[in-house]
Amino acid sequence: MAKFRFRIRWLILGLLALFYLPLIPGCIMVHAPKSGRIVDEATGKGIPNAFVIAAGVMICSGSGFIEAHTSAESEYRVVVHTDDDGNYWLPNKWLHLTFDHFYPFFGSCNEKWKLTAFKPGYVVSDDERIWAAVPPNARNGAHFKPRFNHPSSYWLGLFVKVEPLLMHEKKMDVGDASKYYSDLIELTGSPPIKPERTTDELALRDASAAFFLPKVCALDPEEVIDLGPHMAAFINDSDKYVDIWNSLDHGVNYGKGGKQEYPSKAKYVCEAMKLAVE
Repeated sequence: MAKFRFRIRWLILGLLALFYLPLIPGCIMVHAPKSGRIVDEATGKGIPNAFVIAAGVMICSGSGFIEAHTSAESEYRVVVHTDDDGNYWLPNKWLHLTFDHFYPFFGSCNEKWKLTAFKPGYVVSDDERIWAAVPPNARNGAHFKPRFNHPSSYWLGLFVKVEPLLMHEKKMDVGDASKYYSDLIELTGSPPIKPERTTDELALRDASAAFFLPKVCALDPEEVIDLGPHMAAFINDSDKYVDIWNSLDHGVNYGKGGKQEYPSKAKYVCEAMKLAVE
Protein backbone atom coordinates (compact mmCIF):
# COMPACT_ATOMS: atom_id res chain seq x y z
CA MET A 1 0.00 0.00 0.00
CA ALA A 2 2.83 2.37 0.87
CA LYS A 3 4.49 1.69 -2.50
CA PHE A 4 1.20 2.33 -4.29
CA ARG A 5 0.75 5.70 -2.58
CA PHE A 6 4.38 6.53 -3.36
CA ARG A 7 3.86 5.76 -7.05
CA ILE A 8 0.60 7.73 -7.20
CA ARG A 9 2.31 10.72 -5.60
CA TRP A 10 5.10 10.67 -8.16
CA LEU A 11 2.61 10.13 -10.99
CA ILE A 12 0.70 13.24 -9.93
CA LEU A 13 3.91 15.25 -9.62
CA GLY A 14 5.00 14.02 -13.04
CA LEU A 15 1.70 15.02 -14.64
CA LEU A 16 1.86 18.46 -13.04
CA ALA A 17 5.42 18.86 -14.29
CA LEU A 18 4.28 18.06 -17.83
CA PHE A 19 1.81 20.92 -17.67
CA TYR A 20 4.07 23.43 -15.92
CA LEU A 21 7.38 22.81 -17.73
CA PRO A 22 6.27 24.45 -21.01
CA LEU A 23 5.55 27.62 -19.04
CA ILE A 24 9.06 28.00 -17.64
CA PRO A 25 10.82 29.71 -20.63
CA GLY A 26 8.04 32.24 -21.06
CA CYS A 27 7.76 32.76 -17.31
CA ILE A 28 11.46 33.59 -17.01
CA MET A 29 11.32 36.01 -19.94
CA VAL A 30 8.21 37.78 -18.61
CA HIS A 31 9.59 38.30 -15.09
CA ALA A 32 13.29 38.91 -15.84
CA PRO A 33 14.85 42.41 -15.74
CA LYS A 34 14.89 44.13 -19.12
CA SER A 35 16.75 46.90 -20.88
CA GLY A 36 15.62 48.78 -23.97
CA ARG A 37 15.37 52.11 -25.77
CA ILE A 38 12.61 54.36 -27.07
CA VAL A 39 13.64 55.87 -30.41
CA ASP A 40 12.35 58.71 -32.58
CA GLU A 41 11.76 57.01 -35.92
CA ALA A 42 12.43 60.21 -37.89
CA THR A 43 15.78 61.06 -36.31
CA GLY A 44 17.02 57.72 -35.01
CA LYS A 45 17.77 59.36 -31.67
CA GLY A 46 16.55 58.24 -28.28
CA ILE A 47 13.53 60.03 -26.82
CA PRO A 48 14.27 61.42 -23.36
CA ASN A 49 11.74 61.45 -20.52
CA ALA A 50 9.29 59.12 -22.24
CA PHE A 51 7.22 56.90 -19.96
CA VAL A 52 7.51 53.17 -20.60
CA ILE A 53 4.59 51.00 -19.48
CA ALA A 54 5.12 47.24 -19.30
CA ALA A 55 2.84 44.44 -18.13
CA GLY A 56 2.98 40.67 -17.72
CA VAL A 57 -0.08 38.62 -18.72
CA MET A 58 -1.04 34.98 -18.13
CA ILE A 59 -3.15 33.72 -21.05
CA CYS A 60 -4.99 30.39 -20.86
CA SER A 61 -7.44 28.88 -23.31
CA GLY A 62 -8.94 25.49 -23.97
CA SER A 63 -11.38 23.00 -22.54
CA GLY A 64 -11.14 21.61 -19.04
CA PHE A 65 -12.84 18.56 -17.60
CA ILE A 66 -15.88 20.58 -16.56
CA GLU A 67 -16.27 23.45 -19.02
CA ALA A 68 -14.48 25.51 -21.63
CA HIS A 69 -12.70 28.51 -20.20
CA THR A 70 -10.60 31.41 -21.40
CA SER A 71 -8.50 33.58 -19.14
CA ALA A 72 -6.20 36.53 -19.75
CA GLU A 73 -5.10 38.05 -16.46
CA SER A 74 -2.51 40.73 -15.79
CA GLU A 75 0.20 39.75 -13.30
CA TYR A 76 1.98 43.07 -12.98
CA ARG A 77 2.26 46.57 -14.38
CA VAL A 78 5.36 48.73 -14.14
CA VAL A 79 6.03 52.31 -15.28
CA VAL A 80 9.54 53.74 -15.74
CA HIS A 81 10.94 56.71 -17.65
CA THR A 82 13.75 56.96 -20.18
CA ASP A 83 17.05 58.74 -19.58
CA ASP A 84 18.49 61.51 -21.76
CA ASP A 85 19.38 58.97 -24.48
CA GLY A 86 16.02 57.21 -24.48
CA ASN A 87 17.24 54.16 -22.54
CA TYR A 88 15.13 52.48 -19.87
CA TRP A 89 15.48 49.66 -17.34
CA LEU A 90 12.63 47.40 -16.19
CA PRO A 91 13.32 45.69 -12.85
CA ASN A 92 12.62 42.00 -12.31
CA LYS A 93 9.07 41.16 -11.26
CA TRP A 94 9.56 37.79 -9.56
CA LEU A 95 7.54 38.91 -6.54
CA HIS A 96 4.53 39.19 -8.84
CA LEU A 97 4.80 35.59 -10.09
CA THR A 98 1.47 33.85 -9.59
CA PHE A 99 -0.39 30.79 -10.82
CA ASP A 100 -3.76 31.99 -9.54
CA HIS A 101 -5.18 31.95 -13.05
CA PHE A 102 -3.46 28.81 -14.28
CA TYR A 103 -5.53 25.63 -14.44
CA PRO A 104 -3.79 22.25 -14.87
CA PHE A 105 -5.52 19.88 -17.32
CA PHE A 106 -7.08 23.00 -18.78
CA GLY A 107 -5.72 23.34 -22.28
CA SER A 108 -2.86 25.65 -23.14
CA CYS A 109 -1.40 28.45 -21.03
CA ASN A 110 1.45 30.82 -21.66
CA GLU A 111 2.80 34.04 -20.27
CA LYS A 112 3.46 37.11 -22.36
CA TRP A 113 4.60 40.60 -21.64
CA LYS A 114 3.62 43.74 -23.47
CA LEU A 115 5.15 47.17 -23.71
CA THR A 116 4.14 50.61 -24.85
CA ALA A 117 5.33 54.16 -24.29
CA PHE A 118 3.84 57.58 -23.63
CA LYS A 119 5.31 60.89 -24.70
CA PRO A 120 2.99 63.88 -25.27
CA GLY A 121 2.77 64.60 -28.98
CA TYR A 122 4.13 61.17 -29.99
CA VAL A 123 2.52 57.85 -30.94
CA VAL A 124 4.02 54.38 -31.19
CA SER A 125 4.85 53.92 -34.88
CA ASP A 126 3.47 50.37 -35.11
CA ASP A 127 0.16 51.58 -33.68
CA GLU A 128 -0.33 53.98 -36.57
CA ARG A 129 0.89 51.55 -39.22
CA ILE A 130 -1.58 48.89 -38.12
CA TRP A 131 -4.42 51.40 -37.82
CA ALA A 132 -3.67 52.81 -41.28
CA ALA A 133 -3.96 49.30 -42.72
CA VAL A 134 -7.57 49.00 -41.52
CA PRO A 135 -9.94 50.16 -44.28
CA PRO A 136 -12.00 53.18 -43.16
CA ASN A 137 -15.25 51.31 -43.84
CA ALA A 138 -14.11 48.52 -41.49
CA ARG A 139 -13.38 50.73 -38.49
CA ASN A 140 -17.04 50.94 -37.45
CA GLY A 141 -16.54 54.37 -35.92
CA ALA A 142 -13.72 53.14 -33.66
CA HIS A 143 -11.03 55.61 -32.71
CA PHE A 144 -7.27 55.33 -33.21
CA LYS A 145 -6.13 52.75 -30.67
CA PRO A 146 -2.83 51.60 -29.16
CA ARG A 147 -1.65 48.13 -30.12
CA PHE A 148 0.09 46.99 -26.91
CA ASN A 149 3.28 45.65 -28.45
CA HIS A 150 4.87 42.29 -27.74
CA PRO A 151 8.41 43.40 -28.60
CA SER A 152 11.19 41.20 -29.89
CA SER A 153 13.81 40.52 -27.24
CA TYR A 154 16.74 38.27 -26.46
CA TRP A 155 18.92 37.28 -23.53
CA LEU A 156 22.04 39.33 -22.86
CA GLY A 157 23.71 37.77 -19.86
CA LEU A 158 21.44 37.97 -16.80
CA PHE A 159 18.87 40.34 -18.30
CA VAL A 160 16.69 40.62 -21.40
CA LYS A 161 17.59 43.08 -24.16
CA VAL A 162 14.50 44.52 -25.86
CA GLU A 163 14.52 45.74 -29.44
CA PRO A 164 14.03 49.53 -29.73
CA LEU A 165 10.45 50.77 -29.70
CA LEU A 166 9.94 53.36 -32.44
CA MET A 167 7.77 56.45 -31.98
CA HIS A 168 7.08 59.49 -34.11
CA GLU A 169 5.42 62.86 -33.67
CA LYS A 170 1.78 63.08 -34.67
CA LYS A 171 -0.66 65.95 -34.62
CA MET A 172 -4.08 64.96 -33.26
CA ASP A 173 -7.05 66.97 -32.13
CA VAL A 174 -7.92 66.87 -28.44
CA GLY A 175 -10.59 64.20 -28.95
CA ASP A 176 -8.43 61.70 -30.84
CA ALA A 177 -5.44 62.31 -28.57
CA SER A 178 -7.45 61.82 -25.37
CA LYS A 179 -8.91 58.51 -26.58
CA TYR A 180 -5.59 57.14 -27.82
CA TYR A 181 -3.58 58.15 -24.76
CA SER A 182 -6.26 57.15 -22.25
CA ASP A 183 -6.43 53.64 -23.73
CA LEU A 184 -2.64 53.45 -23.76
CA ILE A 185 -2.32 54.50 -20.10
CA GLU A 186 -5.34 52.70 -18.65
CA LEU A 187 -5.43 49.39 -20.52
CA THR A 188 -1.78 48.31 -20.36
CA GLY A 189 -1.71 45.92 -17.41
CA SER A 190 -5.20 46.67 -16.20
CA PRO A 191 -7.73 45.46 -15.38
CA PRO A 192 -7.47 43.67 -13.02
CA ILE A 193 -4.17 45.21 -11.89
CA LYS A 194 -4.68 48.49 -10.06
CA PRO A 195 -1.60 50.63 -10.77
CA GLU A 196 0.79 50.99 -7.84
CA ARG A 197 1.31 54.59 -6.80
CA THR A 198 4.97 54.64 -7.75
CA THR A 199 6.87 57.83 -8.47
CA ASP A 200 6.85 57.18 -12.22
CA GLU A 201 3.18 56.18 -12.23
CA LEU A 202 2.30 59.48 -10.57
CA ALA A 203 4.64 61.41 -12.87
CA LEU A 204 2.98 59.78 -15.90
CA ARG A 205 -0.44 61.09 -14.83
CA ASP A 206 0.97 64.53 -14.00
CA ALA A 207 2.64 64.79 -17.42
CA SER A 208 -0.53 63.76 -19.25
CA ALA A 209 -2.67 66.20 -17.21
CA ALA A 210 -0.21 69.02 -17.94
CA PHE A 211 -0.48 68.17 -21.66
CA PHE A 212 -4.29 68.03 -21.84
CA LEU A 213 -5.47 70.65 -19.35
CA PRO A 214 -4.47 73.72 -21.41
CA LYS A 215 -5.78 72.10 -24.59
CA VAL A 216 -9.21 71.37 -23.11
CA CYS A 217 -9.48 74.79 -21.47
CA ALA A 218 -8.53 76.49 -24.77
CA LEU A 219 -11.61 75.02 -26.51
CA ASP A 220 -14.77 77.03 -26.96
CA PRO A 221 -16.36 76.76 -23.47
CA GLU A 222 -19.76 75.96 -25.00
CA GLU A 223 -18.44 73.29 -27.40
CA VAL A 224 -20.01 69.90 -26.72
CA ILE A 225 -17.34 67.21 -26.50
CA ASP A 226 -17.29 63.58 -25.36
CA LEU A 227 -13.95 63.72 -23.55
CA GLY A 228 -15.21 63.61 -19.97
CA PRO A 229 -14.57 59.95 -19.03
CA HIS A 230 -11.32 59.74 -20.98
CA MET A 231 -9.75 62.53 -18.93
CA ALA A 232 -9.88 60.42 -15.77
CA ALA A 233 -6.90 58.48 -17.13
CA PHE A 234 -4.77 61.61 -16.87
CA ILE A 235 -5.57 62.46 -13.25
CA ASN A 236 -3.73 60.92 -10.29
CA ASP A 237 -6.90 60.97 -8.20
CA SER A 238 -9.19 59.68 -10.93
CA ASP A 239 -12.03 58.95 -8.48
CA LYS A 240 -12.00 62.59 -7.39
CA TYR A 241 -12.17 63.72 -11.01
CA VAL A 242 -15.11 61.40 -11.79
CA ASP A 243 -17.00 62.57 -8.70
CA ILE A 244 -16.47 66.22 -9.66
CA TRP A 245 -17.36 65.63 -13.30
CA ASN A 246 -20.55 63.75 -12.40
CA SER A 247 -21.60 66.48 -9.98
CA LEU A 248 -21.53 69.23 -12.60
CA ASP A 249 -24.69 70.35 -14.35
CA HIS A 250 -23.70 69.41 -17.88
CA GLY A 251 -26.98 70.38 -19.50
CA VAL A 252 -26.58 67.59 -22.07
CA ASN A 253 -28.48 64.32 -22.35
CA TYR A 254 -26.12 61.37 -21.95
CA GLY A 255 -26.27 58.62 -24.53
CA LYS A 256 -27.89 60.91 -27.09
CA GLY A 257 -29.09 59.01 -30.15
CA GLY A 258 -28.48 55.67 -28.42
CA LYS A 259 -24.70 56.05 -28.65
CA GLN A 260 -22.49 55.05 -25.75
CA GLU A 261 -21.02 58.52 -25.41
CA TYR A 262 -20.76 60.97 -22.54
CA PRO A 263 -20.97 64.45 -24.06
CA SER A 264 -20.35 67.54 -22.01
CA LYS A 265 -19.46 71.14 -22.62
CA ALA A 266 -15.75 71.88 -22.71
CA LYS A 267 -16.02 74.30 -19.79
CA TYR A 268 -17.21 71.51 -17.47
CA VAL A 269 -14.42 69.12 -18.43
CA CYS A 270 -11.93 71.97 -17.95
CA GLU A 271 -13.39 72.80 -14.54
CA ALA A 272 -13.37 69.18 -13.38
CA MET A 273 -9.74 68.72 -14.43
CA LYS A 274 -8.65 71.91 -12.68
CA LEU A 275 -10.36 70.94 -9.44
CA ALA A 276 -9.07 67.35 -9.57
CA VAL A 277 -5.40 68.33 -9.93
CA GLU A 278 -5.46 70.91 -7.14
